[in-house]
Amino acid sequence: MICLMTIKNISYSLTPSIQTNIQTVELIKRDILCTSLSPKTERRARFDTLVARIHAIVMLGGMEQTKNDVLTLLTASPAKQPEHSPVLALKKTLSYIWEEWTMNPRSVSYGSVERLALELGETPRIGTILMSELSHHKESIQQLLTFLDTTKDHPVITAFVAFLELVNIGPLGSKTTQLALCVMFMYLHKYGYDLRGMVSLIPSWTGDMRTFGDTMRVSHSTGNFSTFIDFALQRYVSELEDIKTHLTSDQLRFSVPATLVSLSDRQKEILSLLDDPTNAITNRVIQKRFNISQITASRELTKLTNLGLLYPHGKGRSVSYTKA
Repeated sequence: MICLMTIKNISYSLTPSIQTNIQTVELIKRDILCTSLSPKTERRARFDTLVARIHAIVMLGGMEQTKNDVLTLLTASPAKQPEHSPVLALKKTLSYIWEEWTMNPRSVSYGSVERLALELGETPRIGTILMSELSHHKESIQQLLTFLDTTKDHPVITAFVAFLELVNIGPLGSKTTQLALCVMFMYLHKYGYDLRGMVSLIPSWTGDMRTFGDTMRVSHSTGNFSTFIDFALQRYVSELEDIKTHLTSDQLRFSVPATLVSLSDRQKEILSLLDDPTNAITNRVIQKRFNISQITASRELTKLTNLGLLYPHGKGRSVSYTKA
């Protein structure tokens, strides 16, 4: 059975190939979620994925950054991190998605997309007013989000359609691709198809740029998204198969060195202070608790934040942290 979905100039068919791959996704998803992992292994796998995601996103955005450049920025001490960095902005945005949108029952709204633009640093704030290019495309974005909320398609297809149509709308100019990819991950996290934060997805697209480019052009020129959905879904299934094989291997291999995700006794104790999910900590609390300097406390909190174990709230000296 082929089901045709439409919204203005968008159409896509749930072809037999797409439906078969969706069934495969459900089978592999169950296996991955049921795989037992030590906290250290899962932490390392998630960080490995985070580096791969960020590197692929900046590549698609036309930035010349190696994977090692991304890793160096993410693991640098606060004093060595630049004040304005697209890589760190992406890290902050993806952490926000993990913290706020993983299994979130709320519908994605225009405000949700605007918040991502804010996290990416593409929506300047004047007082309490957000000044964003998005506002010029508010009606189109709202129509898209309403469509996605009412079609009840498979979440992975919903994520791909959100990405494609946001690219077509082009609400942030040259930064549109980054925003569209982050919205795609928002949907994957919302419905649990990020699979414990281990799905990077985009590297499999950039690994076949010719096919990726061709399917994007067809989608843009015809308004028919079926070819791209089929392409992206095949890559998604392939990555899930690789994740399953990797996690069940006797010898797990990661691109990120183990030392970067290993925690000291003090870092473990900092995390233990947040076992109560209602608790929050600040740099000053850590200084007093462990009798350490502001710089050392900042270094400890930055590492835990970069690993996705803490989530920061606020800015500057007023920033506090909760357990992610």
